[in-house]
Amino acid sequence: MAGMWEWGLGALCLGVLLLLGGLVAAVIGNKVLEPPPSPYRVEFSASGAPCSEDSRDAESVVISRESGEQLWCSPYWGGPAASEEPPSGEFDPSEVDRITDLTRSLTPLGLSTADEREVKRLVDKISRENGYETGSESSPVRIFGFYAMAVGAGLTALGGLLAWMGL
Repeated sequence: MAGMWEWGLGALCLGVLLLLGGLVAAVIGNKVLEPPPSPYRVEFSASGAPCSEDSRDAESVVISRESGEQLWCSPYWGGPAASEEPPSGEFDPSEVDRITDLTRSLTPLGLSTADEREVKRLVDKISRENGYETGSESSPVRIFGFYAMAVGAGLTALGGLLAWMGL
């Protein structure tokens, strides 16, 4: 029959293996299996405020915090010609309309932080409708990795304690 020292050493080894395996699974889940970032983005700004780098590249829909309207982000003073449509990244016109309908309904006194979160939830929904994952989903590999690391750390501590007590 094995003594406390042998059980402790076994638990220690198993714990270290689980800890390392969990670390590898977590890295694979976070980096290798990570879905591509969604091109559907929204930003909030004030009229006349400087544009961010993403806005200048026309990758985002930029919404006015004051009016809920879509803003132009142009490097030129005066903005675009009246006949042009604002750049909207990957969004199609009906999706931009859904966003601006929501923002206009929320802006009697300007957009609050809670209003901005609601608009971002709509953008996440549009992103999922178009086949992109948003940041809220977790892959099973990532979840397994974190649980394996937790169990491995516990077994390593228990094994070390048992081995120390058995000496």
